[in-house]
Amino acid sequence: MHRYEQDQLGRAALSIILNIAESNSRSTAKGRKYLLEIARGSAYECYALISLLENFESTDSRYHESVELLKNLSKMLYGMIRNSK
Repeated sequence: MHRYEQDQLGRAALSIILNIAESNSRSTAKGRKYLLEIARGSAYECYALISLLENFESTDSRYHESVELLKNLSKMLYGMIRNSK
């Protein structure tokens, strides 16, 4: 993976964490939902970058573990978005 893709993956992963954390500080459901949607979008961005890696470089089991973690995270975020009150 080239430096640009590594940097972008790091930023997207950090965005997931920070947006989830910030969503907990919001007093309105609309504010929480907005930040959780951004976090979910960042999870999809990570998935896209990891998929590129898998297509262009040889990968090991870490690719499959990462994809499964991102799928589960996306499902959890979707549930949090739906239940945002």
